[in-house]
Amino acid sequence: MQPDELQLKQGEELLGSAKISRTSIVALWLSVPCFAAVILGGFLPWVIRALRMADFIDGHISAFLGGLIAVAVVVLALAWAAVAAVLTKRHVCYSLVVTNLRVVATSHKTQMEASISDLKNVFVEESLGGKIFRYGALTIQAEKGSVTVKNVCDPEALQKQLFDLMGIS
Repeated sequence: MQPDELQLKQGEELLGSAKISRTSIVALWLSVPCFAAVILGGFLPWVIRALRMADFIDGHISAFLGGLIAVAVVVLALAWAAVAAVLTKRHVCYSLVVTNLRVVATSHKTQMEASISDLKNVFVEESLGGKIFRYGALTIQAEKGSVTVKNVCDPEALQKQLFDLMGIS
């Protein structure tokens, strides 16, 4: 749910919303292709050259293996594009809207709406990349349940804002 989609109640003010980090999407899209390029581009041709120099394979077989590697790279790139598209769709289905009266959070499959007085705790989890690029997961626990909103920009600032609303220093 985006802030403009939220129906505000009388006396309710929009205080903020979570922005989903684009940095984590870029990291997702680039991590596997970069790793594959290092492995396929650097390691396999070296192995083929070493086998050819040791007279285990001749020129025709090494050309065939080179073509096979090229086809494998194309197939793997297409498969990764499909996987990354699905993961990106899952990645952007998180939202968090904070008002002076309530919190509305949506996770991949869960939506939670809780008044500020019903909130119990707010946790932040950050990976190493999240600490460097300032994004992470924000878990909100309320009396009715909990929800985790992933890939939030500056989750510690949102945690502090929620703690201030809850009266926790």
